[in-house]
Amino acid sequence: MGLTIHYTINAPANWTPETIRTKLEAARQFAKGLPVVSVSEMAEFDGPEADFQHIRDTGREEQDDFFWAKIQSQRHLLNPWMPGCFGSQSPNRLILFSVLPAEGCEQMNIGSCSYPQHVWPASADRMSRPAWSQVFGDRNHDPESRKVMRAFMRRWNLTKLARSRKGVFRSDRFGGSKGLGYFAPYGKASAGIQRGRYRSHRRGYAGEFGLVIFEDQMEGELYLKHRGTAEEAEAVFANPEFRADVNRMIGGEDFLTPAASGRWSSFCKTQYANDPELGGTANFIKGHLSVLAILEHLQKLGFDVKVRDESDFWKNRNVEALAKTVGEWDTGLAAMFGAIKDAAGGQGMTVESPMSGRSDFEQLEMKGQGQIAKWVKAMPTPSAGEPHV
Repeated sequence: MGLTIHYTINAPANWTPETIRTKLEAARQFAKGLPVVSVSEMAEFDGPEADFQHIRDTGREEQDDFFWAKIQSQRHLLNPWMPGCFGSQSPNRLILFSVLPAEGCEQMNIGSCSYPQHVWPASADRMSRPAWSQVFGDRNHDPESRKVMRAFMRRWNLTKLARSRKGVFRSDRFGGSKGLGYFAPYGKASAGIQRGRYRSHRRGYAGEFGLVIFEDQMEGELYLKHRGTAEEAEAVFANPEFRADVNRMIGGEDFLTPAASGRWSSFCKTQYANDPELGGTANFIKGHLSVLAILEHLQKLGFDVKVRDESDFWKNRNVEALAKTVGEWDTGLAAMFGAIKDAAGGQGMTVESPMSGRSDFEQLEMKGQGQIAKWVKAMPTPSAGEPHV
């Protein structure tokens, strides 16, 4: 934890590997002119030497100066048929250099990777349950999986049953059901005709409707209601195309992540450069601004650079606000680590953090108690219900 700069660097599609190398060398020379601690030589790796796991398996982790960079060089792989899950892939070619912006800063790695294509095979006998419930929350979470679920529901005229106020589906609100069988791998989905909600002693139950149930990794079960009549639902559930679609929702289908080149995604934590024994705020600002200066220079060289600076300095360019922000983070992190340390001590465990080694740790911890309360208060609270897709 601590103030961190996240960044992605993409080369234009028409740049050759030699052009990328020349541009990165220009960025390296620019970094050497900044008031940073050190700048490495340019390094290039191919095949297994670009794979951090290979380095670890061969026992060279401690000897490889770019081991951390090789861990960062992996690209995340998302499969729309596996919501909530992801994979990673090491590059088959890597060119980079590293910068230590200031004492106490994390190493800043700048480079470019090439990745081979990756195929996710369908799993007709998948043992685990998909987590399709996740696509009904944050619209920015698993957007490709959300599209798959939306298409499935739209095609078969389905809607998600809302949760109760307690956040669960209350099956006892409904009457008995007529099961139409289990299908999909290992019976992880079923369909049936459900009697409607109990309304009153005089009015009895509401009309019947079709109900599809997916076993769900996050919620246990996911309930999808057919919008039409019970007769229409029963016809849909008997349709071989519908059952094939359900099988795909459970077992997925082959999905190709294409090859890519000229990419880099990484981060650099600058928070702990603010240690007074390392130079305090002046040291932190030097390191933080050096990281951003390199990223800005990469933009001028023609790279597409996207930056998420947790201090917001990349946007507002206000040094005074930057100094204030890192001070607030110092107190908040000290208080948070103090609470963790106390809790761990009660369990007979010890925990370490760069923050606890600071000479002013106890003063920061006391000042930060109020900051922790503000962070907790600002955290979003989950809503009682979930929106429909």
